[in-house]
Amino acid sequence: MRKYFKYIFVLFCSICFGQSWTENAKIIGTDRSTNDNFGYAVAIDANYAIIGARSEDGDASGGNLMSQAGAAYIFERDTNGGWLEVQKIVASDRSSNDNFGFSVSISGDYAVVGAPENVEGAAYVFKKNSSGNWSEIQKIQAADGENNDLFGYAVAISGNNIIVGAYEEEEDKFGGNNLSNAGSAYIFTNVNDNWSQSEKLVPSDREEDDRFGFSVSIDQNFAVVGAYWEDDDASGNNNLDDSGSAYVFENIGSNWTQVKKLVSSDRAQDDEFGYSVAIRGDFIVIGAKEEEEDTSNSNNLSSAGSAYIFNRNSSNEWVETQKLVASDRAVGDTFGYAVSISENNVIIGAYKEDHDSAGNNFLTEAGAAYIFEKGTNGVWSETDKITASDRAFQDFFAFSVAIDGNFALVGAYREDNGFASDNSDTFADAGSAYIYESSGSLSISDKKMHSDLILYPNPTSGNINFKSKHQINTLEIYSINGFKIKSIQNLKEDSIDLASLAPGIYLLKFNTNKGFVNKRLIISN
Repeated sequence: MRKYFKYIFVLFCSICFGQSWTENAKIIGTDRSTNDNFGYAVAIDANYAIIGARSEDGDASGGNLMSQAGAAYIFERDTNGGWLEVQKIVASDRSSNDNFGFSVSISGDYAVVGAPENVEGAAYVFKKNSSGNWSEIQKIQAADGENNDLFGYAVAISGNNIIVGAYEEEEDKFGGNNLSNAGSAYIFTNVNDNWSQSEKLVPSDREEDDRFGFSVSIDQNFAVVGAYWEDDDASGNNNLDDSGSAYVFENIGSNWTQVKKLVSSDRAQDDEFGYSVAIRGDFIVIGAKEEEEDTSNSNNLSSAGSAYIFNRNSSNEWVETQKLVASDRAVGDTFGYAVSISENNVIIGAYKEDHDSAGNNFLTEAGAAYIFEKGTNGVWSETDKITASDRAFQDFFAFSVAIDGNFALVGAYREDNGFASDNSDTFADAGSAYIYESSGSLSISDKKMHSDLILYPNPTSGNINFKSKHQINTLEIYSINGFKIKSIQNLKEDSIDLASLAPGIYLLKFNTNKGFVNKRLIISN
């Protein structure tokens, strides 16, 4: 018995610090077919998700096939918590090889979809009307766009601003000083549903082959742009080929001004820092998929990958505060290939990772994503490694990732299987995406812990009694993986019937009228 309760104690420690993320749904396109690449790009905002399928051939109704014209799919979370496809969207002027859906972003009633192969490249803005239908309201292009700029390779939207990356663009903001693949990014601002170019962004130290604009992100008055082949440090010195950098721009007045060049504290040749970027509030996360060292700058593993957190301090300076690596990092994982941030959580994709969440069941490039949570001490800690429930060889799960609130969205554009048990809906590289839901934090720092609670009998096969010198207002019951099963409000009795629970181990969280929190593990027989 002692050994059993020692196990229970360890289990308690493992589930009381941080969140648990559970696969909520696998989502696929209703008209899926071979090589659609559904999940190549993903984005999520509140109850809406958008999934890009860059190689899809059919129009919104599935007809008028055009090879790799591309499409995107919008899903909405219903009142029962399910995610349903509500619309397939395509470009009004779609044509073969546009790759519409190569990049996607969504914010409120607006969505933006990139089509980088549409002549000089384009992005399309869609708006949700009062009936819930999404309609294209504008095609946006660079004022100085040319063939092969790859405008639309990366897109992001926040409120009334859109940023679009064009990493093969060659000219500075005034149209001169051509530098091959130096790259640029463009800001478009909304006035009465008319999105017009308000700024062209280039870095202060632009050079040939920097690939500035390969990754972009925007949040309110700040934008960050990655240049993963950039060579110099923040002061323009110490050249290291393809070490990578990222640039922060702030909207000051009516102008977007470069306020910081970011590089990693342990930068090295071929790190490709800036391959992915994301910003939310005072935090930026930047992926370096080819970086080799752990957080102590040792244990080199080729292309294991890493990510870096930057925080805007009270002096308005962006400062590196932490380097993140996977707990089970390995050669070739490319951790940091994709990143996203939301409030207190970061999700980082490693699409070439080979093991499941427990570190077993090797499948080449099945893929995995890692979720980090910011603690009350400001330190980001890995709380979950997530993999698909139906993971398979070279699914490329976590090639794209997004996170917002209690939901994470992960794309697997080379996944083959639908839902049919006889595999009748299996199509090579059709692609899929997965929704994960957080249980919410079970952090021990929640309010205040108190130890006056008495709970009996434990184990139990039915009623459980409790005594506390404080009034218990609410009882929350969590499964062993941290998923909330039920919440009971306004408790009037000092016992509760748990006979409906399946046999297993559960966490009970008691909230008192004094703001105290008591947590107890119980065994249901």
